[in-house]
Amino acid sequence: ARWQDESGNSLVDLWRERIEQAQKQFGEKMISLEELASIEADIINELAKNIREEIKSGDEFDLDEITEFRSANCTGHTELAYILANALGLTAIPTSVLEFENRRLYPGEEHIMTLMKLSDGKVIQLDPLAPHPISEPFALEQAYSKKGYYLEIQSQDNPLKIHRKIQPLVNKNSLIADIYNHRGAQESDSSVAIIYYQKALERDPAFWPAYANLAVAYRSLGRYPEALASV
Repeated sequence: ARWQDESGNSLVDLWRERIEQAQKQFGEKMISLEELASIEADIINELAKNIREEIKSGDEFDLDEITEFRSANCTGHTELAYILANALGLTAIPTSVLEFENRRLYPGEEHIMTLMKLSDGKVIQLDPLAPHPISEPFALEQAYSKKGYYLEIQSQDNPLKIHRKIQPLVNKNSLIADIYNHRGAQESDSSVAIIYYQKALERDPAFWPAYANLAVAYRSLGRYPEALASV
């Protein structure tokens, strides 16, 4: 069965038990902070491996559809990683990608992935749809420099094989906004799409992709003043 070991035990339960045991050992000074972070990193790698094997690339972002079709787009993968991280007691940071590891985004293209935070403050990039789906642990402030509203990689050689420009999203509302934004993008009726984009902005007023899509939707309906106001 999926997400179970050979004895039929839930992998998520087993991973959570390992993390809780490691946290207890750290609290009792039996292991170091670095050892705790290493255990967390190992579990995140196992999690990433299972996601890659079980969930293929597709258009689904709704959890019911992901479960049924065993496929997901970047939003679906990020939503899944966020839920599983919370179940394990880990911190997942949804993150917009503004420039991939190996290329720039196409006009109108959007991409989101997950930064998994370790107890020692380092993060792991988790992006099942990327050429390098999981990175080695790294310090965010050392790998990137702040450029306005986004982070840009400092080493152009990029030995970590991570995305070059990213924007960590501050909270769960940003991920929900991205889900609404994708719902709008899949709508053929621009009037309905506008409702979804507005819902996205209600959740996260700073979620810029929804503004861009909202402007396109207004323009398609000939509502040019509203299109200009959305940019």
